[in-house]
Amino acid sequence: MLGSKETWAKVGGLNAKDSNEFFDKVKELSNPAKQQYALEPAYINVLNIVNQCLGTPNGWAVNADRSLTHQYETDAYLAGLEFVAKLFAAGAFYPDVNMTNAKTRIVNGSLGAMVVSGPVTWAPSVLWTLTRTWKFLFPSALTGPSSPPTTWVTAQ
Repeated sequence: MLGSKETWAKVGGLNAKDSNEFFDKVKELSNPAKQQYALEPAYINVLNIVNQCLGTPNGWAVNADRSLTHQYETDAYLAGLEFVAKLFAAGAFYPDVNMTNAKTRIVNGSLGAMVVSGPVTWAPSVLWTLTRTWKFLFPSALTGPSSPPTTWVTAQ
């Protein structure tokens, strides 16, 4: 996930000690009246990241007895759905799922962040990128005790 330094500076940076703080920051950055949203409308991307943090298997999990459990059958997947639904209900996602200009919107400040995979080669001087897993944003019974806060650094 990456976002604009200027946008996230309004809420103390693209960081959080837990999922509640992350939710609060995302909610504060989202202002539909001003056409400002914290997250891109690629719901499945955010759901995938959240579910990875919660320990949801990527497809199937092999249990101790060698049986299989699909990701959709886990408590972690349900928790991820609930969290993303909470983000949606709070108006955190850009409303047009056909949006094709997320990068432009991040740079101009109307979009807070997007999920990316692989190296980022555009506008590195205006971005913050994640250096550790989102797992630290979701301490819960599913992930065990809370880990240290996520560290974000300026992209070089």
